[in-house]
Amino acid sequence: MTTQLTTDQLTTALPDEGTPVACHESSDDDHGIPAPKRPEGSVPLNGYPDQTATTVFGDAGELGATTVERIPTEPQISTVFGDARELGVPVIELPESHVLNTRLQMSATELLEAIPKSAIPAVFFDPQYRGVLDQLSYGNEGQKRGRQRAALAQMQEEDITEIITAIDRVLIASGHLFLWMDKFHLCTGFTPWLNGTSLEVVDLVTWHKMRIGMGYRTRRCSEYLVVLQKTPRRAKGVWSVHNIPDVWQEQTERNGGHPHCKPLELQSELITAVTNPGDIVVDPAAGSFSVMEAAQQRGRNFLGCDLVV
Repeated sequence: MTTQLTTDQLTTALPDEGTPVACHESSDDDHGIPAPKRPEGSVPLNGYPDQTATTVFGDAGELGATTVERIPTEPQISTVFGDARELGVPVIELPESHVLNTRLQMSATELLEAIPKSAIPAVFFDPQYRGVLDQLSYGNEGQKRGRQRAALAQMQEEDITEIITAIDRVLIASGHLFLWMDKFHLCTGFTPWLNGTSLEVVDLVTWHKMRIGMGYRTRRCSEYLVVLQKTPRRAKGVWSVHNIPDVWQEQTERNGGHPHCKPLELQSELITAVTNPGDIVVDPAAGSFSVMEAAQQRGRNFLGCDLVV
């Protein structure tokens, strides 16, 4: 504890005139605490013999030598994704009816049944259903609008479930299914289609068509691509492209073509992300066969069909 003295107290405490006074730095002795003894040969601090510098290091090693590794100037960062794909696919044999890179005319189940189990890294599936159109019930489909769409054979819920089950069988472990979805099924639920499979939802891409469509309230200008992965679910070593936005703007050409034409560039990027050159990409309901064009652009093989070619 430090005590402050008044001028009178200080004067009283001083010795008589002529008495020699030793001046020194305050130490622990001044407060009743014994000062530590300085080791023999130690260097006094600031020239005062009663104080010794205490340091956290010394010149003499007491514990023996220690090897110290230099820390890298650039830290090693662990990430959950990578640019390289680690998955491979087996070499498979297909029947003569399943010609690669060709517009095959057959049903989806016929195509998938002939593909060996756990053989395909990526499948695209655009079910031909009437979810939104049936709910909107405009009443003039096939007359003044949507004639091409109305002419296509419609899939029932049971058909879609059967096809997705078959897709699950042919996908390799950690393989991907890209499932096109309309607003109605996205909002009301499509998980019954996945019953009995090992497919899990891992992402969603919104395709902005850059043109406005129908709608009693809001006008539709988008479709949705649900990204599913067969277990085990993982991204690192499987998904190699990491600059694909989850809202994709791309306009397709109409010009009297297929009513369900899908965005070529988006499908090309996704194919690059989850397959290796030379792999087979499958589309059992190919429609305009835009997936075939996308696969060939990126050096992949295509196997797909439709009822109408």
